[in-house]
Amino acid sequence: MMYRTLEEVMLYPEERITFRHIEGPLNHSQEEFVFSQSGASTTMTHSGEIECRMHWLPAVGWLIARFYVKRHYERMVLRHMNSLKETVEEATAGKETTEPETAE
Repeated sequence: MMYRTLEEVMLYPEERITFRHIEGPLNHSQEEFVFSQSGASTTMTHSGEIECRMHWLPAVGWLIARFYVKRHYERMVLRHMNSLKETVEEATAGKETTEPETAE
């Protein structure tokens, strides 16, 4: 199943990327990818929240979000993160990692 969304994307170079849902199937969605560096390694962490409301049956919207949407959404994010990791690792394979030189 494919959904189209409109999202506000904020880039904070070398720190994080945030997404805020504006239009689409969810009432509310907010995500953040945070980057932290340790030596030559970078760790990317994802967090987010989603809300699926059905005004005529509020509890049903919560149940759908919690037990259906969240599970599928987390799998999709994990697939994308693994794909990104593989792409970056392939692109950097064989390249020497050197520490930047400092002027004295």
